Amino acid sequence: MKILMASRRSGAATLGGDTVQIQSLAGELEKLGHSVQIDFDGEISPSTFDIVHIFNLDRPQDIIPIATKAKSIGKPVVLTPIFVDYREFDIRGRTGVPGKVARIIGAEWMARAKILGRGVRNGEFHAGTSRVLLSGFFQMQQRLLEMVDIILPNSVSEMRRLDARFGIEMDTVKWLKVENGVDPRLFRMKSPASIREGVLCVARVEELKNQLNLVRAMEELPWNLTLIGDVSPNSKSYLARVLKVSGKNVQYLGPLPQAELSEFYRQAKVHVLPSWFETTGLSSLEAAVMGCNIVATRKGDTEEYFKDAAFYCEPNDVGSIRNAIQKAYEAPVDPAFRERLMKDCTWEKAAGKTLQAYERLLDGD
Repeated sequence: MKILMASRRSGAATLGGDTVQIQSLAGELEKLGHSVQIDFDGEISPSTFDIVHIFNLDRPQDIIPIATKAKSIGKPVVLTPIFVDYREFDIRGRTGVPGKVARIIGAEWMARAKILGRGVRNGEFHAGTSRVLLSGFFQMQQRLLEMVDIILPNSVSEMRRLDARFGIEMDTVKWLKVENGVDPRLFRMKSPASIREGVLCVARVEELKNQLNLVRAMEELPWNLTLIGDVSPNSKSYLARVLKVSGKNVQYLGPLPQAELSEFYRQAKVHVLPSWFETTGLSSLEAAVMGCNIVATRKGDTEEYFKDAAFYCEPNDVGSIRNAIQKAYEAPVDPAFRERLMKDCTWEKAAGKTLQAYERLLDGD
């Protein structure tokens, strides 16, 4: 089977969980004997492929051109939405001028403003950009959902959110839950750390990930915090704010390759991701299988993955983040939690489910 995977055009330059997801799925599918090509530039023709798999509904400008082209020549199109609802974040989480603008102009025009901003600041202008700016952001998302042949959400919660937001009637459309995963070869406990110490946060540095409130929460705690992650292209001023309020117990290491993260996970006691929204939080999954206790946001789909094994916080409440860290640090690690994730959430298993979806479409189901 020949598979074309396509996502946001900044996927190669600005690494995120979606990049890890695409590359990991592609690798596992290739192990099963299939040919996979990844397109982060929107320039590969879908004509020679059996399946076109698009990712990231939050970037309709980048994926609707290839989806439209694929459908016009009769190619099956699969969507992994990774759908984030930014509306609460835009109103309550954004600060400065962008926050004030978001509260005035509303979600649709804020989405268009972000696309325009990326075009001006990052050079992300192409045919899809113009199409979304002229036709509307949410309208293009709706069009994509109606266009694709099957939807692969990361959770039932995500599918319900799509149903509520776009009215796609999840009881009638084709969809299959494909959980996010980890790579057991990269993240496996060769030997547990004799003493686990410190708090860790692995995430892109940006307001959505909420490192500023995390640093504030650590002010009255006795443990060290290590921040790992690249700064988003338009978030350098946010990083400066984070570093300005960081105490002596905070260090920022910048981005690290995935292969180097396992040692940090192995030694940390707690991993924290107090984001304004997470469909899962891949770094939380990775940290959990490496034996960290997990502090996660309540915003998004985290509770479907972690259930009562994580410690949850509200992103706008520094006290809530601090209390969750305190409880997680003082709690013993639950080995059963790690074992469940290793059983249910691997990229090998995700690739198997993804392949089921492809075969359904090619068999005419």
